[in-house]
Amino acid sequence: MLDLCMTLRQVYQLVDSLGGEACDLLVLGCHLDEFHSEEGLLRLVHLLSRRSFCVLEVTPLVNGYTTSVDGQLKISFTPRKSMDVPPPRQVFHYKAEGRAIKCYPLGASNLMR
Repeated sequence: MLDLCMTLRQVYQLVDSLGGEACDLLVLGCHLDEFHSEEGLLRLVHLLSRRSFCVLEVTPLVNGYTTSVDGQLKISFTPRKSMDVPPPRQVFHYKAEGRAIKCYPLGASNLMR
């Protein structure tokens, strides 16, 4: 939406107008660099991730570059009811090969099936 010249305020107003029951699925993609992104965008992404049922966070490797793994994928869920117990956060390494993404458990070299 930012690529379509919408302001952060307009993006926030759109998401806020959808409400909880108006939308079952809303997917936002955003490339963030904590050192170069504006403060308002960082706050908006933080707010949206707190309101989301499921958040996928894709990051480069913390310890640098390797040819066998491209980065890390974190999957976290938020319970919809206060009684629900959230499942544990799942973390994988991933490798992009053409149009396919292969996921590996941390510390393993075998592909997830």
